Amino acid sequence: MQGHHSIDAPAAAVCSARTQIVYFKAGKSLSEYEGALTIQGRPLREIIFREARMWLPVLFLLFARLYHSLLSSLSRLSPTNTLSSFSTSQISSVATRPNPLAMILKGISALDFDTGSVTQATRPLNKLSACCACPLHCKRWSDPQHLYPSQYRLLRDKTAENEHKWRKAIASARKAEERAKELEGRIDLCREETVKAKDEEIRTKTRRIQLQEDKIGRKDEIISLMDEKIRRMSEELRRKDEEIRRRVQDIKATDEYRMKASEAGLLAQRCEHAEKNLAGLCAENASLRQRICGHQEEKETILKELESMKGVVGAKDQEIIEARAALSSKQAELVNNSNNSQRVIMTLQQKSFETEREAQKKVLDVEEEARQGVLVAEEKMQELTKELAASRDEETRARAGHESAVEQLISKLEEVNQVAAERKKEIERLTVELKDAMSQGQLISERYRDLEMRPPPMDESYQWRLEEERSVALAELNWRDEEISFMKKVNTQLIVENQRLSGEVQQLQGWKVEAWSALQEQDTKLRQKERDITVTREGNQKLMECNRMLTIEVEGLRSSTDTVMAPPSDGACLSQMTTLALTRGEELSRVKEELACSLEREKQAFENFQTVHEQAPQEKPRSDSDEVGGHRGAWHIRVLCETV
Repeated sequence: MQGHHSIDAPAAAVCSARTQIVYFKAGKSLSEYEGALTIQGRPLREIIFREARMWLPVLFLLFARLYHSLLSSLSRLSPTNTLSSFSTSQISSVATRPNPLAMILKGISALDFDTGSVTQATRPLNKLSACCACPLHCKRWSDPQHLYPSQYRLLRDKTAENEHKWRKAIASARKAEERAKELEGRIDLCREETVKAKDEEIRTKTRRIQLQEDKIGRKDEIISLMDEKIRRMSEELRRKDEEIRRRVQDIKATDEYRMKASEAGLLAQRCEHAEKNLAGLCAENASLRQRICGHQEEKETILKELESMKGVVGAKDQEIIEARAALSSKQAELVNNSNNSQRVIMTLQQKSFETEREAQKKVLDVEEEARQGVLVAEEKMQELTKELAASRDEETRARAGHESAVEQLISKLEEVNQVAAERKKEIERLTVELKDAMSQGQLISERYRDLEMRPPPMDESYQWRLEEERSVALAELNWRDEEISFMKKVNTQLIVENQRLSGEVQQLQGWKVEAWSALQEQDTKLRQKERDITVTREGNQKLMECNRMLTIEVEGLRSSTDTVMAPPSDGACLSQMTTLALTRGEELSRVKEELACSLEREKQAFENFQTVHEQAPQEKPRSDSDEVGGHRGAWHIRVLCETV
């Protein structure tokens, strides 16, 4: 290999070669252990990369080879021969040359790891080696022993130190190899344990399967034995039936009369049971009728209360209508009075400046009264808002009560439906049992007929045994008849109970519909009250707008009175103005009296309206408040016009 190369590449090659050698000795390749092995909790890949970056082992090997070569050269040469072999130029060049150790390290280009030989570079490494007699590049320089003693000692110490480090590296490599072997043994042990556990699990599952198969075989044997037993019992029953069939003729002649008597007794018992059931049904029907009558009476009382409430509401409505008619008449009267006042005011506008000042003062007073009226209207509006909030709270409470009642009715309805379903299931079960009992009774009756058709007895023992079998059959038949009658009775009771529950369900559904209708009515009332409040607010806004316009007009009148022309200085005109002022004062006093009377009438009408409103506070308060606000606003407007 020629040319100069970096020393890191041989170092990495040595480290990777050492690592591969360790794992080749363990019998595995490096790729198998890179991701699986760890040493002291660290991955093996990280350890390998860390060692690959270490370049000291290359230097150890280099200095070891140089050390051995220097020792061999020094043993062959003496100091005198060494000095005599140099020329003057060589000595001067050696004295002025740089450190040989650095030059040796810089001149390495390749390293043979098998033989330990070093290949040097054929061209100068730097400017210093190119311009001076470097021993490494001189043809006559062939022996590496021509060094200074200090350089030799330094090289020897470095070589010894590097040999020590090399031995430590070899020991660490051996430890890594031992750890790899230990890890391989652990892996093999884990694999063996896993295989053993799987084999044990397979054996346990096989044993369980075998036990299940043995159990199934035993059950098959038991089933076969039961089939054999059933077959024997069926054969025995068939033989007994044949024997009964042969002896039916004997029993028929002797037991016909007794059979009819027993049937008559059974019929009598059934009639008694039927009468008892009928009496119970009659009593239950009477109780149901009483409950229905009670419900009807409650309904009638509720209807009467509703009629009485409707009468009270109608009376309140009539009173409100009368109050509104009175208010409308008062309004018409006030309109007439206002028209007269306006005509008088139009004539009074031509009078003196002093009376205009008095009228202006009156306008201010009326404006203050209008403001007071607006405040009163606002207070009334606040009261109406409070009443609406109270009515909303009451409506919310009523709705909550209705909703709770509806929820209770729904829960009760669900309970009734559940009870009805349970009763229906019970009826079905009893029907099935009744059918089974009837089928068994038919079988017993057939067997009894077969016994009746038996031939007459031959001896006393046979007669006694036959009587015993017949008594047993009769007792079983009677028991079956009683059971059938009891089942029928229970069935009828359940049917009646189911009908009663269905009636209760219908009644609860009717109550539910009524509750929903009441909730809807309350909702509509609340919405109507909200609409009335909205209308009242709009009327209040209109009244405020009218007051604002009146204020603007009053300001205009003030400005007009301030710019009145000066009175004439003529004597005749002065006397004429004096007479006009006197007549105007008289007319103004008369207008004041009329205004006072109209104000009294307005107050009286408003008090009447308040009394009516207190008597019926819940009957459309918003429309009334709107009318009152409108009347008062119109009255204030008319008063302002009269004063103007």
